Amino acid sequence: KYSRYIEKQQSQVDKMKDMLKVKIPKGFEFEKVSGLSNEIVEKLNTINPPTLFNASEISGVTPAALEILHIYIKMAQRAR
Repeated sequence: KYSRYIEKQQSQVDKMKDMLKVKIPKGFEFEKVSGLSNEIVEKLNTINPPTLFNASEISGVTPAALEILHIYIKMAQRAR
């Protein structure tokens, strides 16, 4: 009865695990990422996390902010 929901949830968990392994390039300009609050940008610039997992551990960094960062990192990698 609930197998579809469980499969969907597991898929989301797997996707999040893969996303959290993503490395943030050195010198990444967080202030150029639209959609991040000034508070989050300030924290990311101060702490300069090496991966999205490390960024996820910073207080105030939301799952939505991580998703936005992931998209911008992928775009930056494609542009190279």
